[in-house]
Amino acid sequence: MNHDTAARKAVASIKADEWTTCYTRPAIRNYFDFWKDTIFIPLEVEHHFTKPIDGSSTQLHGYVDTIGYYKSDLGKAVVNLEHKTGAYDANSDWNVWNNLAGVSGQIDLYDFGCNSDFDLSRHEIDYIKIPNFKPKRIPVGKDSEEPGTKSEVLNLKTYLGEPISDASHHFYESIGVKENPELLEIRIDQAIEANPEKYYHRFGGILRNEQNRQETKARLAQLMLEQERAKQDAANGLDPYYKNSNSCYAYGSWCQYLNLCNGTETTSAFDVKKPRNTGRTSFSRLSVWNSCRRKYKHQYIDGLQDPEHDPNALRKGSVVHEALEVFYREIKEQEQLNNESN
Repeated sequence: MNHDTAARKAVASIKADEWTTCYTRPAIRNYFDFWKDTIFIPLEVEHHFTKPIDGSSTQLHGYVDTIGYYKSDLGKAVVNLEHKTGAYDANSDWNVWNNLAGVSGQIDLYDFGCNSDFDLSRHEIDYIKIPNFKPKRIPVGKDSEEPGTKSEVLNLKTYLGEPISDASHHFYESIGVKENPELLEIRIDQAIEANPEKYYHRFGGILRNEQNRQETKARLAQLMLEQERAKQDAANGLDPYYKNSNSCYAYGSWCQYLNLCNGTETTSAFDVKKPRNTGRTSFSRLSVWNSCRRKYKHQYIDGLQDPEHDPNALRKGSVVHEALEVFYREIKEQEQLNNESN
């Protein structure tokens, strides 16, 4: 198995604007170095499951990130490795609580949804901290021997000892004052290399048993009943889709419907894309329902989409997630070829 080949393909697959790339590429590149000796063999990547919900025509569906086993485990115990990104330090006590408590509901649903397909031994949260550095003003510096200065950039064509492109060199010859994406990426890369435990951690030993699955099964049936009652109440002229003000700010950004709820914006500011009635629900839909029914109505019933809404934290997380998918698919394909040749 060629870990480095898979890692290079994943890094090369990152297609984003230059500012998003300068944060996500170092996070991905160092992730592969950090876990290089802890080899995880994927059995499935983005495994899709569907599961009926009692008392409802709606089915639960979802995509599980990576299901596999650790190569060092001779028993090949099957693990669900869920990739998560965030802003907290990976080695902080707060992050332990935030990850285990914050994703508990998702683990419940995913275990319920795919346990019949795989004999899952446990779940693990594969956490990656997204760097939150800001571009800083580059000091002039006394001479080119002083790293991280404009003198170094102009005289040596390096930044913090790393070579830079002709484009960046010309930029600082003319108008450059603050770090551009290339220079910021160099600083982020070195910061992660110096303290990788701050950026990567796997929270293991998350267990679910048959009792947990039965509780999840009952909870899903109750949620479907709540949603059906809400439809009936709305048809009778009531307003069951109430606003939860505590959910207006989440995941590092304001809700895209905040101004609409506050009355400072109308539905004309949104694109309308009516959701297809597929008879399916998901963790994302249920999370919105549980957090704010008003948002659920705007998003999943009215189909309102803000054309300018693109939360920065979510965009970076998506880029990291997509790169990890490329990596683990490549590892899976290599493993299959190796097995066939043997």
